[in-house]
Amino acid sequence: MTCSLYLHIPFCSAKCDYCDFYSVPLGPFTPKERERIIFRYIDALLAETERRCAEIAGGDGGGGGFKANTDYCRPAGFKANADYHRPAGFKANTGYCAQPPLRAADGFKTNADYRPPAGFKANADYCPAVVPTVYIGGGTPSLLGAAGITALMRGLGPLITAGGKYSTNTDYRPPAGFKANAGYGPPPDGFNANVDYPAEITVEANPESADNAFLEACAVNGINRLSLGIQSFDAAARRAAGRRGGTALLPERLAAAAEIFGPGLSLDMMSGLPEQDRDVLLRDIDRALSFNPGHVSLYALTAEEGTPLAATLSSPGGREGFPRGDEADELWLAGRDALVRAGFEQYEVSNFARRVLPGQKSPRCAHNIRYWRMENWIGVGPAASGTIIGDDGRGRRISYGPDVDAFIAGAEGIMAAEELDRAAVLRETFLMGFRYDQGPDPALFRKRFGLSVEETIPETLKKWRRFGGWENRVLFLNGFLLDAFAELDNSRIT
Repeated sequence: MTCSLYLHIPFCSAKCDYCDFYSVPLGPFTPKERERIIFRYIDALLAETERRCAEIAGGDGGGGGFKANTDYCRPAGFKANADYHRPAGFKANTGYCAQPPLRAADGFKTNADYRPPAGFKANADYCPAVVPTVYIGGGTPSLLGAAGITALMRGLGPLITAGGKYSTNTDYRPPAGFKANAGYGPPPDGFNANVDYPAEITVEANPESADNAFLEACAVNGINRLSLGIQSFDAAARRAAGRRGGTALLPERLAAAAEIFGPGLSLDMMSGLPEQDRDVLLRDIDRALSFNPGHVSLYALTAEEGTPLAATLSSPGGREGFPRGDEADELWLAGRDALVRAGFEQYEVSNFARRVLPGQKSPRCAHNIRYWRMENWIGVGPAASGTIIGDDGRGRRISYGPDVDAFIAGAEGIMAAEELDRAAVLRETFLMGFRYDQGPDPALFRKRFGLSVEETIPETLKKWRRFGGWENRVLFLNGFLLDAFAELDNSRIT
């Protein structure tokens, strides 16, 4: 099975006024308390990821009866795991977690069990799936720091590396040209990084916590795509929207990220902020593009119910400074047009990738494309969800409740399963697929539903195409979906 992986890091420094994602602010805790919380969560996240991967595989995750493999993957209760994840200063651990050498200090008794020897063949049996993409989102994953992201990625190693060769942490694939890779030694014979390791591993970050140590640790440990939340360079607009963090660090952090990740750098920008007019937005985009990102996401500010921003907008005079109605739409379109003029192509409602020559790798987000095309993924962490869909068009969705303490404790009821019938999967396939400029995957659609997209909603597609190219049609996506669902109901295709 081919199955992507989403890991939720539910921590932030402080909640921004417009954010409705589940996260726990760490600001009130001391540095030692934050470190303890983060590493307890990493332990729980890796243990649950291992369990879910083994569950998908239909087995216990073991390979060829190699007992120590269970220690390597750190199931809940593995006593030495607490020592392994101790913060810097625990002497046996520093040798293992230091950059090279990666082996533990002499005398660390569990090391032999924790890292099977080079050439260990049972990994193919242990690894339940080909994992083409991994996405580490939040929250603010950069709050894990260099030590936390290193521990997370090393723990993920045997779960996300496919093929018959065991790939140790030394084989993780940094971005092309990352010079420190030479210090990690060559991969074993037969290791093909393009096949045996996920082609894309993304981590989200905020500039405030994405220091050089974190960025370098990401690259060394195989993360080759960074999604950096900028929103705006304009201090007044950020402040009025309740965006935490100032602008002073932005140039420094962006320059470092651009140097390390190159075209793997993606920037999140926002339109419709208070105090943001057309000139401010276009200056923001120009400044963002000066760092040469391969990808930009341009989101329109939305006041989600229950957020401080929604409360502000509903209060008397709360809309002062915010663009209204058509003005907000025109602002976003101005940003879109600026990106297109700068050589980016819009390939999804809010996502833009730099155009490349034929044969070159596109900086489009492969992980999100798998969501939009309803391909399989596992989601792990509080408030995360994942969906596995069979060839018969029926699916199963696993979701976790938004409670980090319950997740760490492995509490009963933290996880819930939902069975999706063919009708539900079909609707979600349209809902997600037509956000993407290529639409639903034709071969996958026919395999699941026995018909082509054109055979399923022919009349709606005729109307859809009258709007011209996809970049124009997508502006009328909601109306298209209503028509498509009505046609489905009338045809009774399930």
